[in-house]
Amino acid sequence: MKIVLLGFMGSGKSTVSGFLAARYGIPRIEMDDLIVSISERASVKEIFMLDGEAAFRSLESTVAAKLSDLPEGIISTGGGVIENPKNIASLKAGRAVVIFLKARFEVLQARLSGDSSRPLFSDSAQAKHLYENRIPQYEQAAEYTVDTDGVSAAEVAEKIFALLRKK
Repeated sequence: MKIVLLGFMGSGKSTVSGFLAARYGIPRIEMDDLIVSISERASVKEIFMLDGEAAFRSLESTVAAKLSDLPEGIISTGGGVIENPKNIASLKAGRAVVIFLKARFEVLQARLSGDSSRPLFSDSAQAKHLYENRIPQYEQAAEYTVDTDGVSAAEVAEKIFALLRKK
């Protein structure tokens, strides 16, 4: 089984992927960690600051392409992976189930308050514009949408487990 989690920054992808990986007994893959490991930088923030967003997106596409051959795992994507349709095609390869973790912007803002590691969320107006542009892309790419507002990551993982059990 290969599950790809999409969603905006703070939607719970990383935390939920950990619960799902433990539940299914398969690897958890954090795309941002793989991007950092091939970048020669210490963090996503450092890539953005020193190399720029275009360099980050190029690395992101490289990692997405490498994950196309992954036979199983829970993949937690970055919020902007949706910007490049080739990334989504690569991640969907191998009969992956794509799930959009949806949350209202105000909820995301509260979750990310004080988190300086999110370079694209440093300007609230810019982040809201990005959010509004990406929501339709997430919805189009995903087979399922799971609302993460007001529920714990463990509860979201259980919703996904129940959803996929029916499939």
